[in-house]
Amino acid sequence: MIIIQKKEYPYQKVRMDTVHTIPTDWVETEEMIEFQMDLPGIAKDAITIALQDNVLTVEAALEKKEKAVYLLEERTAKKYQRSFELEDVDPDGLNARLEQGVLTIQIHKKVQPINQKKYIQIQ
Repeated sequence: MIIIQKKEYPYQKVRMDTVHTIPTDWVETEEMIEFQMDLPGIAKDAITIALQDNVLTVEAALEKKEKAVYLLEERTAKKYQRSFELEDVDPDGLNARLEQGVLTIQIHKKVQPINQKKYIQIQ
């Protein structure tokens, strides 16, 4: 009979109240801003995306549902959060999708008025 003892390693203990940064790519064009964020293993319903006062905030949580006795536990529950301050974005022009652990958020920029000559009538 082989008996394996579980060893405690300090790097394995990740507290759930620790907030981790989400690895992000930020791409900007004339029409829109796009963010690509790595969130592997996190379900759609565990992600919150908010845009308030031109600040985009993404929060996510990876929680373990299994209650078991582990011999080795390296995948722990984690919280993630990332915020970005944006300028001239359209709050109604926001969409997001999650594919293969990558969250893609697209935000359309506000349409800037074209400088046109305006005639003013004298009364």
